Amino acid sequence: MIEIMQIHISWKTIFATFIFIISIMLLLRVSFILRDPPMLAEADPLPSPSLTADGLYDTETVTSTAPSGMTATPTLERLEVTVTPTAEQSTPSPTATPTIEGPVALTSTPTPALPQVLTSGFGQVAGTVNYAFIVSNTNPDQLFQEVRYRIAAYDSTGIVLSTHDGTIAQIGANQEIGIVGSITLNAELTVSRIDVDVFRARAIGVTDGVAPLLEGLTVVEPALVPGDQPSLTGIVRNALDRDFEGVTIYGIAYNEREEIIGGGRGSVSFIAAHGQAPVSMPVVMSGEVAKVAFWPVLSTGE
Repeated sequence: MIEIMQIHISWKTIFATFIFIISIMLLLRVSFILRDPPMLAEADPLPSPSLTADGLYDTETVTSTAPSGMTATPTLERLEVTVTPTAEQSTPSPTATPTIEGPVALTSTPTPALPQVLTSGFGQVAGTVNYAFIVSNTNPDQLFQEVRYRIAAYDSTGIVLSTHDGTIAQIGANQEIGIVGSITLNAELTVSRIDVDVFRARAIGVTDGVAPLLEGLTVVEPALVPGDQPSLTGIVRNALDRDFEGVTIYGIAYNEREEIIGGGRGSVSFIAAHGQAPVSMPVVMSGEVAKVAFWPVLSTGE
C-alpha cells in the first residue's frame, strides 16, 4: 500500500516538472522575441525630393517593399524640370536729365545798321538819266561788302518809269562814298524824282583783318569841262605803298544849293604806289554846276 502511494506521487511530480519546464521555455522564447525584433528587408534608398517649377516638392506614394503588417513610408520622386530661357528684355539706357541752374541771361549780338543814303539826285539829257547818291556807313567797327541797292525813277504823277539794281563792292567803317549810275528811258519821258534803297549788305568786322581799301586814293584838281558833251576831270593820287589796277572813279555834280544835279563815271587802269594818274569822264547833268566831287571805289556790279 505504501509503495503504490509513492509511485502515484512520483507521476505528479514528473507532470509538474514537465509543465514547469515548458513554462520556462515559453518565457525564454517571449523574452528572446522582445529583445531581438525580426529584421526587415533592406529597402531601396529613397530618392530625394525635387522642386517643381513653382518651388514645391512633388511627392508620389510608391509600393513599399517592407514586410506585410508594416506601414509603407511614402517616397519622394525627383522630377526633371526644364527651364526655357526667355529672351532678355532690353533695358533702355537711362536718359540724363538736364540740370537747370537758375535763369541764364541771353545775350544777342546786335545787327549792324545797313549803310544809309544821305542824299540823292539825277541829271537827264533826252532818254539818258544819270543818278547819283551819297551813302554812309556809321558803324565804327564794321565795314560792308556786296552792298545791294535799288533805284526807282518816277514821273511827276508818281508813276514808276524804271528801276535799276546795283552793287557797291565795299564801304569802310565810318566812311561815306558817292555812287553814280545810268538809266535809259524813252526820250519822251521825263524823270521828276528818284528813290534809293539799300536793302542788303555783308558786314565784316574790322578786327577780322580786312582793311578798308582805297583809303589812300584821292582826286585833286577837279574840274568841269564844258562842251556838247561836258566832262569831269581830275588827278587821282595814290598815297599807299601798293599799286592799284582797275579803279572806278565816280564824279558828282552839285548846284549852288548843294543839290545833286548829275554825275559821271570813269576808270583808271593802273595807279602805281605813291603815284598818280589823270581821269576824265562824261557827265549828264540838269542845271548849272557849282561844285564837283570825286569818289574812288572798287568795281561795282552795275
